[in-house]
Parts: sequence; structure tokens; C-alpha cells
Amino acid sequence: MICIILYVYKIEKSSLFNFLLFLIYLFLIFLFLLKMKYMNKQILLIILTLSSCIISKAQNFDSQGLNFEVISGTNNVMVTGKSLGNNENNIIIPEIVTNSNITYTVKKVGDNAFSSNSLSSIVISSTVTDIGEFAFAFNSLTNLEIPENVINIGNSAFQFNSMETLIFSTNSNLAEIGDFAFAFNSLTSLEIPENVINIGNNAFILNSLVQVNISSSVISIGYNAFQVNSIETLTFESPSNLESIDFNAFAGNLINTLTIPSSVTTIGNGTFAGNNLEILNFESESKLTNIGEGTFSENSIKFLNLPPSITNIGDEAFFNNIPLETITSQSTDPATITENVFNNRENIVLNIPLGTQELYETRGWTDFILLKEPVLSVVNTADFLEDNLIIDTYSFSNRIYVESTTSIIINQLVIYNILGAKVATSKQANISTDDLASGIYLIQVISDKGTLTQKFVK
Repeated sequence: MICIILYVYKIEKSSLFNFLLFLIYLFLIFLFLLKMKYMNKQILLIILTLSSCIISKAQNFDSQGLNFEVISGTNNVMVTGKSLGNNENNIIIPEIVTNSNITYTVKKVGDNAFSSNSLSSIVISSTVTDIGEFAFAFNSLTNLEIPENVINIGNSAFQFNSMETLIFSTNSNLAEIGDFAFAFNSLTSLEIPENVINIGNNAFILNSLVQVNISSSVISIGYNAFQVNSIETLTFESPSNLESIDFNAFAGNLINTLTIPSSVTTIGNGTFAGNNLEILNFESESKLTNIGEGTFSENSIKFLNLPPSITNIGDEAFFNNIPLETITSQSTDPATITENVFNNRENIVLNIPLGTQELYETRGWTDFILLKEPVLSVVNTADFLEDNLIIDTYSFSNRIYVESTTSIIINQLVIYNILGAKVATSKQANISTDDLASGIYLIQVISDKGTLTQKFVK
């Protein structure tokens, strides 16, 4: 109640003198009560509360149509919303503001600062480092640029807008993208910038994403993070530091080709369920140990090469991959599986390392149409591919041919330019370079035994 009364007491932005007079007035009351020997603990508490409320009030001020709060002990401020009477739909958050002859740097956007404000555009200054929870939620923003000094984007910060374009500034320092941060928008493409470490739960759920590029710095992707979009192309930049992908993170998309980085150790339940996966590869030297329940279910994988590091495969992990013909498991100590991991075993050939048939059968790897122990047990995939694939470039024909000296099945060829952009693809064992300008390129050979990448010059 005392604080409410003092809030009504108007201390104008420029009236520092009046504010000091008021503090002196409180001090004189204190001395008077002390002299009258009327002081007791209750009165002392009241005076301290009055002083605290007034000082607190003094830390808030309006400038340029916005409200700011001083960050204690600094010359920095947090913007907490629009000033009373400001009906603008286009907001510019400044770099600096001045109050009572003191210049402050704008460092933060507070929780709920501009939530449900009917905003159509915002410009965030380069000095801002932190964007709070629900800061710009429930507006009508269509385009957004995150400046380079933003380190953290809070939970639900931009959810429920109409965002079609999201750009992260060059040299972005962003490290954390909070839960639901950009959920329920209309984004169509996304480049996660370098330095991002964590992508929160539901961060980009229910957008319209078609293409997503995950930077090499990302360590974890939260559950449902990209669920229910229209992702066709998902790329993990190499060398990736990604360790975990939580449940349903990419479920319900249209991904056709996928390469899991070697750094990934666990993939959660249903993570890639319900896509259009035809080609699934695991990078050589994979550290993957856990594939969750239903992780790759309801897809169209035809050839599957499981790395030797896997120790757990959840129930229905590859359920309803109807075209699945061949599984190659490199492990000499296979995971125990249930009967629903692969539900069409009568149509699948299983290749396993020499001398492991009995062990595989005791751990549930039974009822396949043919279980073969190949003479060669692939231990180092990269060396094996280099030794058994021949990549020939014939400049006179503007075509690259890939030949296998063993039973390697070539699923796809992809050409990238020196900047990492995909410029050509082929699902045959040869690919045209007619449309490529002269220069240096990378060709990626995706096979049932892994992926091999080599440089070539046109």
C-alpha cells in the first residue's frame, strides 16, 4: 500500500532536485521521531520501506516513447515496454538513452515488454544482449533481424507472430534459443548461426520451414524443436559438435536425405518419424549409442548401414519402412532388439560381421530373409570407401562417374561449391557438371556403407 501511494507521488524525469528534497524530508522526520523518543522498530521499518519504494521508482523512466529500467549498479538499462499513450506499431529500440543528464546503454529487452502490442515491425539496437521471455510474443511481425550482440533469446520471445523471414547478423554471438522462441510463425528457411549452443524445446515448431541449416557449434536440439514443418533439406554443418537430438525434434516433415553427424550420441524417440526418408547415412567414426523408440519410423529407407557404436535401439525404431531391403550392422556386440524394430523382416537381407551370427540371433536379430556374414567386417568406413570407390572426372564429357570395386550401393551424388552450397544432385552413379562454372567443388558420394567426400576442379 505504501508503495502504491508513493507511485502516485509524481517524481518527474528531470526533477532530481525535488527528489532529493523529498529524501531530506524523510530524514528530518526520522530525526524528529528519534528526538521525541518515539522511534520503534515498526516506524523504522516504515521509513525504510518508503525510502526503498522511492529509490525503486527513481530507477524507471520514459524516453523516446519507451519505458526503461536501470540495471542496478550500472549505466545500462532494460526496455520494459511502450510509454503510456504510445500507440505506435513500429518500434525502434535505441542504443542509448538519457535521463537526468545520465546516458544509459540499452542492454536488455524485458520479459513481456512488447507482448500483445499489435507490432508490425521492430528494430533492435546492436547494443542489446538479452531478449526476455514473451518479449515480442503475440504480435504481427513479418520480418526480423537479430543483431550480432544478442546472446540469449528467451522462452516464447517471438512466438505467435506472422514471421516469414528471420536473419541473424553476421558474426552473431547468439548462444541460446529458448523454448518456443519462434514457434507458430511462417518461416520458410533458417540458418542457425555459428556460436549457438542450444536450440530449445519447441523452438521452431509449427512454422513453414522447407530448408534448415544447423551450424557446427550446436550441441543439443530440444524436443519438438522443428516438428510439423515442411522441411525437405536438413543440413548439419561439418565438423559438427551436435551430441543429442531430443524426441520428435524433426518429426512430421518431408526430409528425403539425411546424414547424422559422427558427434551425435543419442537420438530421441520419434525424432525423424513421419518424414520421406529414403537415404539415411551415419558419418564415419560415429559415436551414436542410442536410437530411441520410433526414431526413424514411417519412412521409406531402402538401405541401412548401422555404425558399430550403437548399444540401444528402441522399439519400432525403424517400423514401417516398407522399401527396406538391406541392413548392414557393423557391430560385433549388437544391441538387443524387439520384434517391432523392423516389422518387415521377411523382405530384408541382414549383413553382419564375420563370426557374429549366433550372438545376433540371441539378441533378437532373427527372421530376416537372409542373414549373411560377409568376409569383410567394415571397421573404418572412410578408409573402406576410399579403397573401394573410384571417382573419375572427365572434363571432355562434363560428367563425373563413380564406380565401386565391391558390392557398395551408391544411393546419391551431391556436388557443393567451395562455399558449401549444394549445386547439383543425382541418384545415379554419375552426375553432370554442364551447368557448373570453372572452379573448385566438392563431390559427396552417399552409399549404403557411408559417405565419402572428395574435392575436384572443373
